[in-house]
Amino acid sequence: MMCKVLVLKKVIRNQTVFLERQLPGGGEIVVKKDDRVEPFTVVGKSVTSLNKVEFNLADLWGVRFPQSVNKLNIKRDFSSGEAVITYNNLFGLFKKELLAPFRGSINCFDRGTGRLSLVSAPEPIKVLSGLGGCVYDVLPNKALLIKTCADLVAGVWSFGDDAAGELVLFDDVSQFSLYKGSLKDKLLAIKSGVRRESLDKLASLKVGGLITGSLFSRDLRDLSLPVLLTEGCGEIPMSPVIWDFLKSVEIRHCYLSPAGNFLAVPMIDGGVSSCVRPVDFDQKAELKEGNRVKIFSWSNFGAEGVVSKIFVESVTLGSGLCSPAAEVLLDGKNETILVSSNNLGIILG
Repeated sequence: MMCKVLVLKKVIRNQTVFLERQLPGGGEIVVKKDDRVEPFTVVGKSVTSLNKVEFNLADLWGVRFPQSVNKLNIKRDFSSGEAVITYNNLFGLFKKELLAPFRGSINCFDRGTGRLSLVSAPEPIKVLSGLGGCVYDVLPNKALLIKTCADLVAGVWSFGDDAAGELVLFDDVSQFSLYKGSLKDKLLAIKSGVRRESLDKLASLKVGGLITGSLFSRDLRDLSLPVLLTEGCGEIPMSPVIWDFLKSVEIRHCYLSPAGNFLAVPMIDGGVSSCVRPVDFDQKAELKEGNRVKIFSWSNFGAEGVVSKIFVESVTLGSGLCSPAAEVLLDGKNETILVSSNNLGIILG
């Protein structure tokens, strides 16, 4: 009997990739099947989705309703940053204002309780292809499928919507201040692990997305930008194989696909005719002693090591479950742990 596990390849070369571009809320597709597109080709026109926010003015200002209604100056339609409601008491000595977070209008205002709901105005937007290639298929007024040729950086975990932008590399977050120019809409690759305060900084800089080795599991629930992790949880630096590849394509316009769990680096000419048949990400191989593996069990997610012993027959794990397993000697530690074969992947490079 043999034990088969997933085969992991950190950089997958010269692949045919199909990426979907959707129109939020519907709209108009302005390209047709077989059209050639570049990263900044407008492929669709749409409008922003409505954004709603609610406020409780009684709690916010410490005033009572409905007694305070006659002291309010209300603006039904407003611009971003403009006063929506102004409260004046004692000849303006206790003036309070609620500033609009966006351009829009009042959706609902309860004069009895002071509860207020604002809704944003729809804004026209242009949807870009995000990468060069060929329009493979079109779903009218909703989405299109783009076919391209790219090298893929495979992730182990990802979050967020698709993002495209120029790739910029940093060894660690301390180098942000040395960068000359804006990082807005850029895809940032950071070699070292990233902590929560750095995530907040990246969000404030309005970067397009983040590619990094690892994050702490406690920070995963608070993400506000697209993220691709190449290694796992904790403080695991990015693999040298991936980092060296990214250095060779820095400043290239790339496409981050959390849904596909990869970063696509399109070929320079975008020539889809030169691509090979896609490799199945779920390819499996026989696990052998001496294999380098990556671990996907939650307690050691992303850790790497070498297989020292294989148990083809089911054994009882620490969780109480029975499964084929392997003993793995963890990198950098004189420690061997028992891992289910379902939580192992053979690293090919």
